[in-house]
Amino acid sequence: GSLLFVGNQLRQNQNIAKSNSQRELLIGAAEWMSSTRHDLDLFESVARLLYRYEDASAEDRHRFSTWGYELLLLVERAFYMHRDGYMNEDSWHGFRSMGLSLLISPGGKQWWETEARHVWGASAVEHFTAALEASDDSTPRLQQLRPEFAAKYAELTTGVS
Repeated sequence: GSLLFVGNQLRQNQNIAKSNSQRELLIGAAEWMSSTRHDLDLFESVARLLYRYEDASAEDRHRFSTWGYELLLLVERAFYMHRDGYMNEDSWHGFRSMGLSLLISPGGKQWWETEARHVWGASAVEHFTAALEASDDSTPRLQQLRPEFAAKYAELTTGVS
């Protein structure tokens, strides 16, 4: 009886740890999602650099990279949690899709190739490199998932506000 009790306690503790890890990750994702709402300079930088990263100012690149690395760190954490059985399939799919949508945007692709891929763990880089190669025109870009960036880019490039 004692062994059954201990085994049950271990399973419960593992489920609690899994739930807490996912909750922390989701809180981080919510904070990342709202970061451009609280910082309008960041919002403009991201809107511009999702389309073109390589010719941007150092300040814009810094803003975009910091914002992008926040997402990539969340996605990398989700990747390893999923791989190790600590994240359910649906949550992983959401994180994977958001990360991929950034990396296949025109500016995100430039950023990935020149900088971002060099700071991730090897397994995550391998996974996302394969996902990028398998993506096509039907794979949504971040500015499609978050259309406020496309609208802001249109405002910035046409001078309409």
